[in-house]
Order: sequence, then C-alpha cells, then structure tokens
Amino acid sequence: MKTTTFYLIGAFLALSTALEAADVVLNNFESGSPAVTTKYGASYTNDANPLPAGLNTTANSGKIGRTSTNWYELSYFPASFTVPANAKRYVHILVKYDAQPDIAIRVDATTAGGDGNADIRAMNGYSAIGQWQDIVFEINGGASGKTVIQINFLADLGFNNNPAGQVLNNSDKFAYIDEIIVNDNPLPRGTTYLTTNNLWDFEPATAANIGGVTTYADTNNPVTYPIANPLKNALNPSNNSGLRVAAATTNWWTGFEYSFASPVKIDAAHKYLHTLVMVPADGQKVVFDIKSGSTKVINDMAVTVPVANVWYDVVIDLSAYPFISGGSVKCGHWDQTAAGNYYIDEIYLDDNASPRVGVTTAADGLQNARMIFTQGNQIIIESATESSVALYDVTGKLLQTAPVSNRTVLTVSQPGIYLVRWGNHTTPVSIQL
Repeated sequence: MKTTTFYLIGAFLALSTALEAADVVLNNFESGSPAVTTKYGASYTNDANPLPAGLNTTANSGKIGRTSTNWYELSYFPASFTVPANAKRYVHILVKYDAQPDIAIRVDATTAGGDGNADIRAMNGYSAIGQWQDIVFEINGGASGKTVIQINFLADLGFNNNPAGQVLNNSDKFAYIDEIIVNDNPLPRGTTYLTTNNLWDFEPATAANIGGVTTYADTNNPVTYPIANPLKNALNPSNNSGLRVAAATTNWWTGFEYSFASPVKIDAAHKYLHTLVMVPADGQKVVFDIKSGSTKVINDMAVTVPVANVWYDVVIDLSAYPFISGGSVKCGHWDQTAAGNYYIDEIYLDDNASPRVGVTTAADGLQNARMIFTQGNQIIIESATESSVALYDVTGKLLQTAPVSNRTVLTVSQPGIYLVRWGNHTTPVSIQL
C-alpha cells in the first residue's frame, strides 16, 4: 500500500511540475510578488484591481503613469525563465487602458536594473478599450537559447498605436497591468480557436468565420462578393465566389484582405492553406499575405498562375506558425496586372500539400471532352473531338502534344500537377506515383 501511495503522489507531483512549466506566473501583483521599479519618468503603484471582472478577478494590479514625454519610460521587475534553442515562449500580460496604447517589452537586460535594447511589440493589438485584455509577446530562443532575468515594460511609446501618440499621464490616465505569465501558448487568454477546414467559400455557412473584409476597391478596380461562380466544375462546385475586376488603370494590390472572427489553429491536420484563384491571362501573378495575430508572417508572396480562366489551387505551408488570424489575396502584381476578371474562392485548410484538382466532364460545360482521369503515370482523355491535345507543367512549359482519338493517353515520368489543354480549354490533373 505504501508503494502504491508513493507512485500516486509521484505522478501527481510530475503532473503539477508539467503544468507549472507550461504556465509560469512572473508577477500577479499580490502579496509576495516581485517588486516593480521605474525609470526615466514612469510612475508606479500597486493598486486595487479597477475592474475585477471577466478575464481578471484578482484583488490587486499594477498601476502605471507617466511624468515626462520620454517614450522610453519603463517599469521593470526581476524574472527567471529560459527559452530553449530554436524554440519560442510567450509572455502574456493582462492590460487595461482608456485608449489604444503602443506597448513593448524588453527581455535582454543582462544585469539587474539594466535597460536592455530590443523592443518586442505584441503579437496582438489592444482593442478592448477600458477592459482587461491579454496582450502576447513572442520570445525567440534563437540558435543558442535565451535566459531572461528581468521584464522591462514600456507602457506608452506613442508610435505604433492608432491614433499615434502617448496616452498616459499621472493624474487621470493610467495603464493597469496584471497576471503576467510565460508559457508556450501564443493564443491570448480569453479567446478560442476557430477549428474548421472550410474557412471561407463566399457561401452563407462560412460568413460567420470572417470578422472583417477590406478590398481597397475604387472605380477602376471594383470588388464584388459574393457573385455567382463563373466556372462550376469538380474542382469548384460551389455556388458563389469573389470577384475583382481590373480595368486598364489598375491598382495591383486590390483584392480581398480578410480577418477571421477567431484565431485559426494550425496543427497536423490543419497546416496547408488552399485558395482557388482564376486569372484573366496566362502567367498572371496573385499575391498573398498571412497574419498571425497582428504580425504579417507571410508578406507579398507572389504566385504565378500559368493558365487563364480555370480554377487554380494555390497552397501555402503554414506549419511554422501556431495560428493565423487572417490574410489577403491581392489580385495582380506590381510588375504586371492584366485587365479583366480575377476570382477567388474556397479558402480551405487541411493536411494535404498537393493542390486540389478536379475531373472535367461534359457537365462542366466543356462539350469537347467527356472525361479526363489518371491511372498511375498516365493521363487519359476520352471522347475528345479536338484534333490535338497538349500537356504543360505548372509553370506553363509545353511538355508534349498528341493527336486526339476516342482514347488519348499521355504518359509522364514524374509526380506532380500537370495542365491538359485542348482547344480553348485547360484542366489541371494530379499525378501521384
């Protein structure tokens, strides 16, 4: 019995240690918490929690004001944690302001009371004016790991907020901070993940997933959504899509910038982002951005769409990021934007790195082919009526041509995505050997 009891206690202690390692309290401003010191004009008092509700029902919090115009006023307290090499940890700070602030922390002080140098701004912005909100800062261990001995908090820099400017004084405008922790979770406390595959397809069922859309449209670059899907086929059978029209005078950056209503978790089953696009001319580029919190983790990623007027699936690997909060699809590119219609649809998340492809049939409105399918390394076209068929790789390079019969077989040597063109029609197919 003693042996059994010993193992149960040991298991409990191991579990407790694991929980503490994952969620370490650095300062909760209650009795016994690390003392806070100020420099360069910041003021500080340990004060009663001004809003003991919601995310923060504790008794006390830290109250910070400013007595100068120095952007670098700071408050600091000792801390002790490490970030392993090639890993990340996240410092969470509950904050309450009466206006949107510009906040940063520093974790690179090498001696007690040191200023440090590197300002780390939050992954998410403060938007819950007058309420407690969890603000998250990413700490990167780098190649050698990082040991943190002190948290320096810059409460009111005044540069990157909207509107820009310092928002604190020492009479009636204070910052309140509380419940400072470090863990391995980048998601702010008080929010939940959006966990789904179908993120946005311009249909009513996914409208609730989207928190907001910006189009940067104007008279020469109108954007409309939802509109009828211009090419319903096996690859995209949905009813609706989004349309950007580029006139002769184009803004290449016009398109769809969207934010999700909740952060979207990236994990083993949800790590490849697929977006269907259609362009008006061969070889047009479409540009993608992806945000994780307020940080743009993918910026101006240009993808060449080799063939016009067919749905083309663009795949983006998101496995390096813990979550995404939104993105944009810019329908054009700064070095070339053809006039015409650009469509997007079916923004989808899964574990498949291969682009989605469909099987073209007469039901797609392409009357000169009944079926295209694959067997091993062969692409088979049945009942085509054109005189010849051509095979391209995804860059648009011509690989081979063949005369058409009732059953035309094209053989390839490598797996991948290929484009089959006959007459004025093009269909992508996938070969997986």
